[in-house]
Amino acid sequence: MKYIVGSVVPEQYINEPIIQNKMKLDAFQLGQLYYQQKMNNITLQTAMDVLAKGDTQPRMFEVIEKLQKRAAELSEQITEIQNQFRKYYIDTYMDVEIKKRADDVDHEMLSGPVKEKVKEIPASDDSVTMKDDGTVRTVSSKNTIEQLQKLKIEAAKKRKKELASEVQEYQEVK
Repeated sequence: MKYIVGSVVPEQYINEPIIQNKMKLDAFQLGQLYYQQKMNNITLQTAMDVLAKGDTQPRMFEVIEKLQKRAAELSEQITEIQNQFRKYYIDTYMDVEIKKRADDVDHEMLSGPVKEKVKEIPASDDSVTMKDDGTVRTVSSKNTIEQLQKLKIEAAKKRKKELASEVQEYQEVK
């Protein structure tokens, strides 16, 4: 699993809890398929050895044919599941990256510097002003919280649109 994940996920995201947890589950699932493949190969080899010793009953040929078909199916399942894992891990690390960026934006909006021109939002008797350095000036306490929340939501929507356009640059190549 480390090889599969390491081939598609940047190093800084490999230790993320969601990726580590999924790796454990996927390793078990993939391990089960490899175990089934190994047992099928052992059974096939045993049947071939019996046939080589002279047991040429028609049933023996049917058994070998079924075991070979099962071996091909298991190989196909393993390849398919590995490809699904790659796609999943690409999507997951992109989700983690977007969440980190959104968290950074939220933190930035709460603690400072939001690069916007001074905005004045007139209200009935109140006003809120956001300066370039991210500080907020209020006059009167009526509706101040609502106005501040509107400013935060507006800034977050703007930043999320910017992030969404950046994320579109990452597209999986098939």
